[in-house]
Amino acid sequence: MALIMDHVELNSSNRSIETRVRNAFEKLGYPQLMKIEIHHASGVLTLQGSLQSFYLTQIAQTVAIKIEGVKRVINQLKVE
Repeated sequence: MALIMDHVELNSSNRSIETRVRNAFEKLGYPQLMKIEIHHASGVLTLQGSLQSFYLTQIAQTVAIKIEGVKRVINQLKVE
């Protein structure tokens, strides 16, 4: 039972960080950032998807690394 609870808490923590990143993106006012897939595990945040400019990929990466709990960002965003 403890193993299951640890797994649930970890997932809850991951979702919380992913939610905080998503909220930070939303506040920037660039609708394209809301299309980014966000995955978090053990302090590593992965950003995936396609954006219209290199500028937006850099904004996403810069904002994401500033979120508490994010130690590293893997930027797999592509520019269309």
